[in-house]
Amino acid sequence: MKGANLADGKTAEFYFRQARATASTNTPSMLAAAKAVLAPRGTVRAAINMSNILLVTNRADPAQPGGVAPDMAAALADALGAKLQLVPYKNPGALADSAGAGEWDVGLIGAEPARAAIIGFSAPYAEIEATYLVRPGVPFHTAAQVDTEGVRVASSRRSAYTLWLEDNLRAAQLVQTEEPGAEGSWDLFQDRELEALAVAFLDSFVADAKSSGLVANLLAKHGVEGKLSVAL
Repeated sequence: MKGANLADGKTAEFYFRQARATASTNTPSMLAAAKAVLAPRGTVRAAINMSNILLVTNRADPAQPGGVAPDMAAALADALGAKLQLVPYKNPGALADSAGAGEWDVGLIGAEPARAAIIGFSAPYAEIEATYLVRPGVPFHTAAQVDTEGVRVASSRRSAYTLWLEDNLRAAQLVQTEEPGAEGSWDLFQDRELEALAVAFLDSFVADAKSSGLVANLLAKHGVEGKLSVAL
């Protein structure tokens, strides 16, 4: 998957552990196959990135966050005919590092090529516009002007924005905040055919969520219209 241009926004997507195999779509029940991967115990454990203030707008109860991302996870559980357990993480790095630990079945996080090397992404359901915040008096008017010798750009370590900046900044210096999490184990599922079917199911679910108006309704419900948009 290609990285998004910083000025054009970041993509928030479902992801889960990647299987490098292609499966036939002529399976009798894609739903049953997807459920076997995404909710093998009858419960979808959905990892939530708590640091995204647009996708998680209610943090009053850290164990039960509210917002667009948790509601999308609930809709996925309903589509699978499964229960839902939200698994909150402080930041996207911690969430990604836990991918091989068996702590969750599906995650909601921004897509980046660095993550796509080990993680399979579904189609996007929403887009977040992103740009730079500069001090008053700094003579920058476009994102491209920031990438200049002598400029320092601060970004949270392991975030989708930082991963993009690492690959794309050529002259400016990237200053990362927070210490990185421990390295994840990145184990793949043994049943790769079911993994590939789960990808197809998630793509279908996201497409339905967008076309039915579910995503648009969730953006309105949580007051983030204009800050988030339904992905094309």
